[in-house]
Amino acid sequence: MQTVTGFPIDVDDFVAFVKAMQSKVIYTRKRSKGFTVDVTDKGFEFTPIATNKRRQHELQAIKRVVEKFNETQTFTTSSYTDITYNSSYTLTLIGLYLDHAPTADSDELDERVRNLRKKISTTDCPEGQRQPQKIVTTTSLYYRDPLIKAWVLENAKGNCESCGSPAPFLTSYDEPFLEVHHVVLLAEGGSDTIFNTIAVCPNCHRRYHYSKNKKPDLLGLYKKIPRLKRE
Repeated sequence: MQTVTGFPIDVDDFVAFVKAMQSKVIYTRKRSKGFTVDVTDKGFEFTPIATNKRRQHELQAIKRVVEKFNETQTFTTSSYTDITYNSSYTLTLIGLYLDHAPTADSDELDERVRNLRKKISTTDCPEGQRQPQKIVTTTSLYYRDPLIKAWVLENAKGNCESCGSPAPFLTSYDEPFLEVHHVVLLAEGGSDTIFNTIAVCPNCHRRYHYSKNKKPDLLGLYKKIPRLKRE
């Protein structure tokens, strides 16, 4: 797969990405209509699966759509009618291009992964990055009380306070491996106290961060663990 640089979109990089997508069936963003794309000297040739009739999109129009997207960041096709009435295919490819772009933002990465999982085939092996780009950022960290963490872990006696399962393994210090989770996250104003923290296995910990039912699951902890206090 062609390396993707992300936003703002470089036209040459975008065209090279689209070349790598030739012969693949792609689906439009809104109506999920299948089409294929061929890159020619004149631009892109789109072939809808339903009609099998080719539609030419001139290179100059493609460049203008990309430039306008860089300015507006909108996928609304009506915003591009001054350039072409055939923008839905190019905008679909732009969205696919951006989904493939590496990112250091964990939320953005998760969103792109969700989008790509709906579209990719595991028979095609991606190359990945042998030397991922590194960036240095300034982040907000919280001073954690080691006594609170120690107490919660000891109090759990090696068992997950959520599901009751034993810790999945022993650490190199011969201690049961459990993780400490703040029921109300520190970033959301939660306290670093034993009344807001629990010791959980990695599986339950991920559930409280990513499950679609995480809110009712978290509320259920107040009934299950007497020491917890609502904040």
